[in-house]
Amino acid sequence: MDFDFLDQTLLNASKEAIQRFKDAIEGSKPSDKELEALGAKIRPYDHARTLPADFRISAVDGSGEYPVLQQDDIFVHFATAAGVTYETHTNRQSKIAAIDGSSPLLKQFILLRDEKKTLSEGYREFVEHGIGLKLKDLVDGSDYCQAYSSQGKKTLSPSQVTWSGMGFSQASQIASHAYLLRSTAELGMAIRLLEKQPRYLLLDTSLVYFLLGDSIFLPEIFKRYLVNQATAQGTAVVALCKSHNIPNGDLIGRIAKEEHGFKDHWYLRLPSSALGEPTPNFLKDKEIPPKLCVSYLFKFEATSFPMRIDLDVVWWSQNLADDPIKEARFFGDLDFTCHEVRSYGYPYPMHAAHRRASLTSQERKAVKDILLKQAQHEGLARGSVVQDPEAVHMGGI
Repeated sequence: MDFDFLDQTLLNASKEAIQRFKDAIEGSKPSDKELEALGAKIRPYDHARTLPADFRISAVDGSGEYPVLQQDDIFVHFATAAGVTYETHTNRQSKIAAIDGSSPLLKQFILLRDEKKTLSEGYREFVEHGIGLKLKDLVDGSDYCQAYSSQGKKTLSPSQVTWSGMGFSQASQIASHAYLLRSTAELGMAIRLLEKQPRYLLLDTSLVYFLLGDSIFLPEIFKRYLVNQATAQGTAVVALCKSHNIPNGDLIGRIAKEEHGFKDHWYLRLPSSALGEPTPNFLKDKEIPPKLCVSYLFKFEATSFPMRIDLDVVWWSQNLADDPIKEARFFGDLDFTCHEVRSYGYPYPMHAAHRRASLTSQERKAVKDILLKQAQHEGLARGSVVQDPEAVHMGGI
């Protein structure tokens, strides 16, 4: 790098960028009236040392390499997703234990290319053979079409939900497919875990619906199927977001501590349009709570930051519905799973699912090496392995 790069022009530009950054943050700040109204709804719950009844809890996380191999406009991705299920044992020394049987693990290669038919075929094979579901079953077993029609300007029928009618970006838009494949893998694993009959099924994501009512989007079909099937059997799909994405949301945590004396073990239900409630101005452009959902801002432990939970509005209406006793039990149940020394202040099943799904650098290298050897065996060039373009230009393949 030339030292002329670090000149006064760059310093001035950085100062302006930070000023715009500051203005954006402060522009999303809740008004004093909104803060007062939200602060008045903060409620505490007891630290859960015991449980009134033991329960089963599952969690899902995913990882992968997107892509692991590339040649021209053809990309090979590698998706992983892990599911774990635990039972609580309030009267034993070990308060939470894995149930019998090995935890399921998805490991799947997906081939995509910049050609519409091959692209949709890659996703169809991934869903049908990798996850074990058919698109028709996902649609028939959920309220996706009804939800889509209620949120958009046009009515969607089940016959219109086809692989050819689904909107996919070009295969070369890697970031879009990395999100799409990982989300689909995680939701597919979550659906598989319903057979364990957990009381709670934890997802390391939100329940946001980006395109509901505008365009057919595969993860949203999976979400509606998962939520519908889970609610029918009495399982709560709990989307736990470590980053709450609420503008200046930590101000609410400060109010909880300074004005109410709650340094931890508190929750706040945010106003939800799904319940016909007006949305505070500072949240109107944030999709918080998401469509068809109810969201809580909460804090488990004093050493952790406030987090957010999204719940489907139907399950919430049937099981919590602003009942302080039921809400306190719900957060107490989750709090009980946070006392494992390896993930104190965070549900241990989520930690375990993440650890099982994550690929180490050695595993990523091994997957690439295996594919490279297969590619060499078939007479393909070594350069088909994804490399940094600049490194290839400077050093050669």
